[in-house]
Amino acid sequence: MNDNTEVQSSANWRTSTMTVLALATVLVGYPAFRMIVAYFDMFPERGGVSNWWALWGVMLVGHWLCVAVVFSAIASERAGLESIGLKFGVFVRGRLLFLALLLAALGIAIYVPGYFYGDALPGQMESHPLGPVDSAQRVFWIPMAITAGFAEEVIFRGYALTRLRRFVGAPLAVAIGVASFALMHGPSAFIPQFAALYIVSGLLFSAAFLILKSRRLEMLIIAHAALDLVLIAAP
Repeated sequence: MNDNTEVQSSANWRTSTMTVLALATVLVGYPAFRMIVAYFDMFPERGGVSNWWALWGVMLVGHWLCVAVVFSAIASERAGLESIGLKFGVFVRGRLLFLALLLAALGIAIYVPGYFYGDALPGQMESHPLGPVDSAQRVFWIPMAITAGFAEEVIFRGYALTRLRRFVGAPLAVAIGVASFALMHGPSAFIPQFAALYIVSGLLFSAAFLILKSRRLEMLIIAHAALDLVLIAAP
């Protein structure tokens, strides 16, 4: 084996190792971490301390750390973000529309709690056990929803489906991605209506990603963020 072949083999080995480590981190490690943290926040009587801000602050940071892991793995391959279907052109071209929608979302987040609850804020949102209740939480939910839309589509569709398919077939890659996506949402994934929502939405988004041949991840990001933003207008 000549020197060039040895160097290439070593580079391929490092790339494969980084890919496996990244997949293990974002598809196993992070969902397991979220499950533990959210479990104790939802059921504080079982030993944890319920703190909405701490929970979602940790999740916000965790999402971006996972994106950093994925981007580092992609950089190690010298593949570029296009390899997971991610392009930023639509965000640049639609920046004025997105800004207008952001301002509208801020107005809704501030107004809605008074409309639903008056001065008697409940301890927990009716629509989702971990959703935002007061105006401050709903305003914070806007960057949280945008982060979730971006990070989860990058992780569970763009990266997982393109990299898992190097090791397994498309059906198994989808199954792994959907299972990880559901479990990442913590104990609420075991509440029947939410479990169904995460599984069905995971399958639909995965199918859309595959049908579009990995070219339009940004459209899935927008759709995902929009679905999460619905909570700012919910009781």
